Amino acid sequence: MSYRVEGVSEIADEKDLRAEVLDRRGYTAVVFGADWCPDCRRFAPTFSSLAEQYGGGLAFFRVSTQRCPDLEARYEVGLIPTVLLFHDAQVVRTWEFVEDPAAYRAVFDQLPAG
Repeated sequence: MSYRVEGVSEIADEKDLRAEVLDRRGYTAVVFGADWCPDCRRFAPTFSSLAEQYGGGLAFFRVSTQRCPDLEARYEVGLIPTVLLFHDAQVVRTWEFVEDPAAYRAVFDQLPAG
C-alpha cells in the first residue's frame, strides 16, 4: 500500500518528478508523507481538500518517503508531512508538519491566477 491522498497523483520516481513538477510552469504543491505516519494520514484529507479547492491554477502531487527516499533526501525533508511549493522548478515555500489549512490558504490565495 502506498501513501495516498484522494484526488492527488503520486510521484513514483525521479522521472515523474521531472515530468510532473520540475518541467511544469507555474505553481505545484507536493506533499511528502508515509504509510506508517499517523500525522500524514490525518493530513491527507486536508491536502485533498486544498487540491480540490485550488486545483484549477495549482497542481498537487504526493511523494511517499518510503518509495522515494532519494527525493526525501534531495529536498531535505525532515518532518512529515512536509509540503513543498514549487514555482518553475524551484522550491519557494516549505511547510513542515503544518496541518492547519489556513496556513496554506493564506499563501495559495496570494498566488497569481492561472
